[in-house]
Amino acid sequence: MRITLAAVGGQLATGPSQLPERIDRVRAALCQHIGGAIHNEGETFMSFFDKLRGNTASNLSPHSAMLLACITMIAADGHVDDDEMAIIHRIDAGESPANFNEAVRVWKQVGRSLDCVAVVTPMLNPAQRRFTLANLVDIAMADGNLEGAEMQLLEEYLAAFELDEAFVNALAEVIAIKNDRSPFLS
Repeated sequence: MRITLAAVGGQLATGPSQLPERIDRVRAALCQHIGGAIHNEGETFMSFFDKLRGNTASNLSPHSAMLLACITMIAADGHVDDDEMAIIHRIDAGESPANFNEAVRVWKQVGRSLDCVAVVTPMLNPAQRRFTLANLVDIAMADGNLEGAEMQLLEEYLAAFELDEAFVNALAEVIAIKNDRSPFLS
């Protein structure tokens, strides 16, 4: 299933000065991890020692899995955007630093965003998958573009989540309407 979001582009008013210190620390960790391990068009690969650490999903709650999916989408294009971080801040709101820390730990351990899809999917029920997908699309569109690694990752989540086509089509329509500024352009 392929989702087309041609006329979308999201902007959030939240800037970096409004993000809590915890989000800024995570942004720094993500930037460091991305910057130090980018290979093959933005995909990261885990180190030999990371592979030896064991089961990545042993303590992954549904909340952590949702946050992990969001982190993978933020990291997909190889840079961390303020608008993308604002979306995580909005959906997590610092409710549980342990969930966020666990998501970051698993992401670093797995290494490749595409490989995280298999870790995330079994941890989420259908309602959680719908919530997660809606936010993944929002994150992917935060910079106004859906292409390359973000598109590929979103397609992987769409296939893995096995959501009803009617829901996906409705989501695409709402996102397109939400981000279509043409009615306000003169």
